[in-house]
Amino acid sequence: MKQGIWNLTRLFESDNDPRIEEKRNLLEQKSYAFINTWKDRKDYLEDPDVLRRALDEYEAWNRDYGTDGDEGYYFMLRSQQDQIDPALKARYNKIEEFGHKIQNDIQFFYLTIGNIPRRSRNNSLNIMG
Repeated sequence: MKQGIWNLTRLFESDNDPRIEEKRNLLEQKSYAFINTWKDRKDYLEDPDVLRRALDEYEAWNRDYGTDGDEGYYFMLRSQQDQIDPALKARYNKIEEFGHKIQNDIQFFYLTIGNIPRRSRNNSLNIMG
């Protein structure tokens, strides 16, 4: 391998790797599984055990998938390798747009948690340890 050339094959074999679409579909599925589970619930705002479960699920989703997953990371790196390639810029912009939609759809979670009264948050943190 030439010096200065990144080996991105741990993410994807190429810009056209069929796993890109598979991973995007999995990312979307996992994201909306979390969103649909928690968006209409309010019990996590009052029950520390439910809050703990919700936070653990959120942390796992964010760690394993995030809003644009491996595809976003891959095309961000690829666009840095060749900053003038319009096809790479387009691919990166497409996954960023995809990620922004997920980010918008999941923001209910941290906005709602941010509105838990301070006293309740402190009590929940003490109970959750």
